[in-house]
Amino acid sequence: MMAIEKELITEINKILPELPVFWAIATDEAKTPYIVMQWIGGAGDTFIDNETIGGYQRHLQVTVWDKSYSKANDYIQMIKKQLDKKGNIKAISAPIDLYDTGDHGSTLDFSILC
Repeated sequence: MMAIEKELITEINKILPELPVFWAIATDEAKTPYIVMQWIGGAGDTFIDNETIGGYQRHLQVTVWDKSYSKANDYIQMIKKQLDKKGNIKAISAPIDLYDTGDHGSTLDFSILC
């Protein structure tokens, strides 16, 4: 796991320490509530000179799963508020509701300059 991924998990753990955070896929044993985060694309290297380090614009998807529709939505709003405090992360969509075998999800995409 890269440093930026650990930093993102740390930010979420500050406000939701009781929820496990999984990178890319939750384990089969995961019980709601939990969070899954994954990279879903982005613009890549934003510098065209091939010498400047950094400047990657990446898209991150954060999904919260819970038995309760309202809690899943509350959690994603809490995460949005926490990540918005960082100057290099902004939500780029509105939350999307999900449902899978009795569990409710709320997912939100972010743009990150790293």
